[in-house]
Amino acid sequence: MTDDNLLRNPLVWQCINASGFIIRSFWRNFNGLEFYQLRTNNVFTSTVGHCFVVAYFNTIEGDKAYVIDPTYRQFCLLSYCNPSRLYHYNPVIMPGYFVQDVEMIKKLLKDGYFDINEYNAKIYGDSFVLATRTAVSKEIVSKSEITGRQYVKALIYGDPVK
Repeated sequence: MTDDNLLRNPLVWQCINASGFIIRSFWRNFNGLEFYQLRTNNVFTSTVGHCFVVAYFNTIEGDKAYVIDPTYRQFCLLSYCNPSRLYHYNPVIMPGYFVQDVEMIKKLLKDGYFDINEYNAKIYGDSFVLATRTAVSKEIVSKSEITGRQYVKALIYGDPVK
C-alpha cells in the first residue's frame, strides 16, 4: 500500500511522472516561461537516474532559473543514506548522504524547488556525482572538483558536466 499523503510520501520512482505533470500543468498556465525536463545521468555524469524540471524565464530584474524537483526526497531516506549501503548487494548510497548544506536541501524538500545559482547548483549536482563515484569506487568519495559554475551551465543549457 502506498502513502497517498504527498507530505509524507517519499515519491520513490515518481520523478518521470512528477516532471511530466509539472510541465503539462505549468505550460498551459504560464506564458513566457520555459520549462524543460533534464535527467541527472545526462547532465551530471551520474548513474543515479533521476528526472527534474528546470523553469527559466525573463523578469524585470533579469533572467531567473529554478530547479523544480519535488521527488528529491526519495534520496534522503535513512535506509538509503548511510555508509552501510556500501555492503549491500546493490552498493549505492543515495545522493542525500552527500549533501553539503542540510538547510538548502531542507528548503528543496519543503518547497520542491530552488533557484539556480552556483552555490545551490554545486550542492545539488555534487550529491548525484559523489553518489555515483562512491558506487563505482566502493569507497566514500566526499569531494568533487566540479564547480558551481559548471553545474549552472549544465542545468540551464543542458550541457553535460565532464
